[in-house]
Amino acid sequence: MHLDINNNPLPKRAERRYASFTEKQRRQIEILNDMTWKEYQLNVIKKTKTLPRKGDVFLVSPQSNCFFWGVVVQEQVYHMENENFWLVFILKDRVSDVSFNVPELDIENLLIEPAMVGQFFWTSGVFFNVGKIEIPSGLDYGFYRIGKGYVDEYGRALEQEPKLMGTYGVSSKDGLAYEINYELIANNIYE
Repeated sequence: MHLDINNNPLPKRAERRYASFTEKQRRQIEILNDMTWKEYQLNVIKKTKTLPRKGDVFLVSPQSNCFFWGVVVQEQVYHMENENFWLVFILKDRVSDVSFNVPELDIENLLIEPAMVGQFFWTSGVFFNVGKIEIPSGLDYGFYRIGKGYVDEYGRALEQEPKLMGTYGVSSKDGLAYEINYELIANNIYE
């Protein structure tokens, strides 16, 4: 099957969304775009050497006193040169400090697109595990892979566009920090 690589739905969706932003949001995004990567990094919570497992709930902190819940949806994905990656969802639900009291989470209420990440998110301390939940079966998620279309986390073709969709590839710490800060602006959470 031949796909038009210029027909990527993600940039089109991003353009429509940006067009709907207020002038204030656009100015804040311009400021974010002018920052160096060091200026918008995620805060270190606590470093760990423990490998994350499916169902682990973690916190991520883009700003002081602002923590978002995250969930490990799948482990050992996107295998490259013996390095394992994890599929994570970072949710819009947040708390003001580190909490081990995990509330009932709507894991489809995403702050950012589904992301594949490496262990360094935990070893560097920007993801900090605080609990565990059962991952529901039947989640409708996937990725858009240029030239391949819609795929799952292993690169296998999907028949239709998933409800929760990201870009197929591994997120860098800087890239994920940018995405989270962008969404803080888009969702009027930015301080």
